Amino acid sequence: MATDELIIETDFTHLLQEPDLESPTAEPFLKEEAQRFAPYSRFQTHQWQAQLNKHESELRPIIEPHLSRAARKEKHPVLDFLFRYYSFRPQQLLRWTPGSGIILCDASSRDFPDSLGFRPVPEGRALDLARFPKKRIPFLWWVFRLNRELLIRQPRFSCFGLHEWAMLYRSGEPRHETIPLRVSTSTIEQVVESHPLTCTHFDAFRFFSPEAAPRNGITLTRLTSATHEQPGCLHASMDLYKSCYKLYPWVSSTLLRASFFLAKRARIVDMEASPYDVRPLGYNSIPIETESGKALYIEHQRAIHDEAQTIRQRLVDELRFLIKEISFFSQSTNQPSSEPESVELEGLEEHLD
Repeated sequence: MATDELIIETDFTHLLQEPDLESPTAEPFLKEEAQRFAPYSRFQTHQWQAQLNKHESELRPIIEPHLSRAARKEKHPVLDFLFRYYSFRPQQLLRWTPGSGIILCDASSRDFPDSLGFRPVPEGRALDLARFPKKRIPFLWWVFRLNRELLIRQPRFSCFGLHEWAMLYRSGEPRHETIPLRVSTSTIEQVVESHPLTCTHFDAFRFFSPEAAPRNGITLTRLTSATHEQPGCLHASMDLYKSCYKLYPWVSSTLLRASFFLAKRARIVDMEASPYDVRPLGYNSIPIETESGKALYIEHQRAIHDEAQTIRQRLVDELRFLIKEISFFSQSTNQPSSEPESVELEGLEEHLD
């Protein structure tokens, strides 16, 4: 095993057994628990209730119209992306979580049940980090490492949102049948052929038409996607939402909500800069085929990048805490598992400070 690897023990079953707190032998346990959770932040009842209500009140105005459209089988070519490309269910998005390292004072199991990952702790309820799924540990590390790297990579603002144009280039058919094009197919060809394609995001590149893909400056693959990712990309900013919801409930809903609204903002810019005419849906047009349109796109792109980097830093901080806590539980585990199993994380502790 390489020197920068750490083995994470995954037999946490004994930590899930809750002691009888009324037992005469419970006092040492209570002292240990109080010491164990001393570094955790505390949300008093009025604080966590206010955050829960804020979370729901800000999200319902977009989630409820989506659910109504879905019930009527109506499509929204811009906003459906947030619920279909991204697979997090609306009801999950609405369900508030404080994230890791937070004690919800005086909270009950009715408010935050064990089934959602919570456990009783001195003063209230908190997420039980011993129950973090062992199969998600490699993904946790991957997200931490990628986003930490994106905090220091140089952003690039020269793609002008041409991926939507490249998807239509000599394809013969639009990807969004419910909205018209705002430019002709000949204009699409002229724009693609007169601009270098510099896409760095694999999940945009993979939808390029067969004729457009070879025109990209680099050939992207799933295996090299993290190597080429850069923070100026709208899709890299949107995917902060994916990173947050795939680590739910361990990442806070404050970050989840912020990343969701950033993804919504980036998606709108994405479609406004596309060859599609989204003005009948109440949006604007960013004509990137013109110099003024390019300048406007870069202005939006820079603003989204700046907001994304703030969210990204907070995500890295939350994940750093989460990884350290998981490491604590692994060091606290001495009982052998019936099926010995471990997970290797490359350079875990080396990169946490």
